[in-house]
Amino acid sequence: MVDPHVHLRDWNLHEKDTLYHGLKTAAAAGFSHVFDMPNTDPPLTSAAAVQRRLAER
Repeated sequence: MVDPHVHLRDWNLHEKDTLYHGLKTAAAAGFSHVFDMPNTDPPLTSAAAVQRRLAER
């Protein structure tokens, strides 16, 4: 199953959710894939920020 709209957060919004928790919960619910709709602080507005996010998953 695919969840096409999830908000995975970390960094300055880790109290709302984290990548680890969101992906673990999705897997437990039977989702094998998710489409992250990044709602992050700081925002993903540079290649470096996106690379950092991918490295932390």
